[in-house]
Amino acid sequence: MLLPGKLDRALKFSKEQRELREGNITDREVKLEKLDGLALMLSALLTFMPVILVLLGIALFCLYS
Repeated sequence: MLLPGKLDRALKFSKEQRELREGNITDREVKLEKLDGLALMLSALLTFMPVILVLLGIALFCLYS
């Protein structure tokens, strides 16, 4: 077999990545800072509010015209 060491390392890495995706290995823990929750909420509002307002405007326009 050509380069068996590299093949073994690649297979081991692939297995570790698959286990990480499946959640079997839980060594990656996300730690949020103090105001990260507020920042996430504000960014979600800034992202979705324009779309919601446009849809609401279209609905009101159709309703009252």
